[in-house]
Amino acid sequence: MAMQTVYFVFRNKRALFKDVVDTSIAGDIEPVATMDRDWFRAACAGFSDRSCA
Repeated sequence: MAMQTVYFVFRNKRALFKDVVDTSIAGDIEPVATMDRDWFRAACAGFSDRSCA
């Protein structure tokens, strides 16, 4: 893939890095915060003596 294509899609390295991190953590590109996702809330539900957030 040409660098021009990458910069056309992501504009800069920061935007590319953000998308990579968001996708690797959340598993998709939906604009939903990690702490608002069902799987995160379910994981937090297992902690009764302390809060996840």
